[in-house]
Amino acid sequence: SLSPEDELVPQLDVLNNLNATWELIAADDARQRVARLNLVAGRKARQALAYQDALGYISVGLSLLGKRSWETSYELPFWLHLEALECEYLTANFERADQLFKTLIANARSKLDKGRIYRIKILLDNSEERYEEVVKVGIAALRLFGIRYVRHPTRLDVLIQLLLVRVRLRGRTPQDLLE
Repeated sequence: SLSPEDELVPQLDVLNNLNATWELIAADDARQRVARLNLVAGRKARQALAYQDALGYISVGLSLLGKRSWETSYELPFWLHLEALECEYLTANFERADQLFKTLIANARSKLDKGRIYRIKILLDNSEERYEEVVKVGIAALRLFGIRYVRHPTRLDVLIQLLLVRVRLRGRTPQDLLE
């Protein structure tokens, strides 16, 4: 989602100088450009397992977003918030991660974006040993993609699913399933 020129991060000392004075950047296009650079730098830091550094870049990027950024340029706030969610989770700041999850779900526009968010939320809840929440979030994610999941199936539910499998497999050989 970034242009090739945005993939080239400037020298980190230059970016750090820009970040030290981010409040002085007035033009919206310049703020977005620096926010994009911070997104790229944050991703690179996270990939290098430098989660605190990544969070620093991502936080500055989030600070540079305008109040209407979700409406005016969806991609940038989405990716900055998603990276922040992942970094907060990886640095064990679970309360902030939960807040970011709520913001992301409220603003996500596509099923694919929501699926990405739910995946991280499931990892977060699992690491916090909130297994009941993991199941609830997993069911919500499955519903999003039209997959019905019955938490406590009755015998009738199981019978219906078995019949559906038989119907779908009718006339097919085991070899057909491999192809």
